[in-house]
Amino acid sequence: MKKCKPYVLIAMLIIMMCFVPVLQGCSPIDMRLNNIRNFMLAPQGSEDEAKIKQLIYDNVGEYTFRYPNDGEYRSAVILRDLDSDGESEAIAFYKPKNSLGATLCMMVVSKDQDDNWYKIGEQTFNLAQIDKVSFGDIDADNKEEIVVGLNTPNLSMQQVFVFKCHEDSIEAIIENVDYLDFQFQDFDEDLLYEMILFSLIPTENDIYTRLMKYNQSQYTFETIGQIKMDSHITEYKNIIFADVFSDQVGVAVDAVLSDGRLATEIIYWDKLNQTLKAPIFSNPQLYESLKRDTIILSEDINEDGIIDLPSDLSRGIKQETTDKYCPIISWQNYNNNDSTMVTISDRIVNYDDGYYITFPAGWGNKIVGKLDSSTQTLTISYKSESEGNITSTGDAILKVKAFSRHIWDNSLENAEEFTEILTTGNIVYAVKIYDNPEYFINEETLKNNFSLL
Repeated sequence: MKKCKPYVLIAMLIIMMCFVPVLQGCSPIDMRLNNIRNFMLAPQGSEDEAKIKQLIYDNVGEYTFRYPNDGEYRSAVILRDLDSDGESEAIAFYKPKNSLGATLCMMVVSKDQDDNWYKIGEQTFNLAQIDKVSFGDIDADNKEEIVVGLNTPNLSMQQVFVFKCHEDSIEAIIENVDYLDFQFQDFDEDLLYEMILFSLIPTENDIYTRLMKYNQSQYTFETIGQIKMDSHITEYKNIIFADVFSDQVGVAVDAVLSDGRLATEIIYWDKLNQTLKAPIFSNPQLYESLKRDTIILSEDINEDGIIDLPSDLSRGIKQETTDKYCPIISWQNYNNNDSTMVTISDRIVNYDDGYYITFPAGWGNKIVGKLDSSTQTLTISYKSESEGNITSTGDAILKVKAFSRHIWDNSLENAEEFTEILTTGNIVYAVKIYDNPEYFINEETLKNNFSLL
């Protein structure tokens, strides 16, 4: 956002005309990727940092920096190319020393043609803590708006603000909008950003999530869709923006329920029907299948760009006195064609010894893993019978044991019966595979499918 002298503008125009053939190959997505790379760049050096600090001091006197608690940006001074001119502006958060009570300030600064920093504008808030900061273009002017979420004394409610930067000022587009969590992303894939707001404040005993979009003719944000959530949610644990099924962006949401279990939902904008959808909660059987006691969160486990949702296949199995069952997690994708879940792979997770083993899709419903904590031995067997909350096991498929380096090197505790699959530090993880024609897995596959937590 540099202030240009007339002859500089003429020179820049000539240079741009020379490069038109090159720029014609750039798409809006390419420009967005360039912006993503830009915020990953390191700060411009100690000289710029010192000048920004001095500029703040010249405007407000002594101050202390304030830092975001969450989100991608955790710095008190964030460098970001807001106007796509190739030069970063700086967004600084601080508290003036002479201010009273809960006061937070934000100053946006830029460079002029002589590389001197100057103030574009500033904003004062009556709250002291920053939740998170986001950026995105809401009105197709190729300039990013600044989204600031602030913590309030009410733990179930935060407040979000959106600011537009002009040449010599900043303008609040929305202020003091309540939320518990938010995501600022392009939900309808029109290259403009929308904001999805999560809340725990009930409306007629129900809680809702709503999607807001900037109305360019009215110069304000408006709600374009909202969906009802589970009223037993007490906390949003994990919210990921990505593809929720093939060629459909959205968010996967892991939430804590009042009984302590985790539940999962996906939320997306249906472009064909112009509506916000949450297909899992509206399907009770599907929703129940994703409830779990284990703290395993949604993620893209196979790196195909689609978020995988975890289902605990071992929930409800009775814990025995000497042996205990390890969780069996089925990783699944939502199939939008028939509203079902498709299993990608299954895992047995051994939290005690810090590892998990991945098995082919479908194995999770047929096997069970018992852990003998006293010997650090996990025995994986096929299920021969299941009745109520008690599962009896059939023949063993394999055993995995964690040995200390001393015991392994000296062939103690029947170490010679096992084959090493991974060593880390002083721990040797080894396996004994049984001859089981129905459920056979070889050592090489097991090595590839064995991972530390």
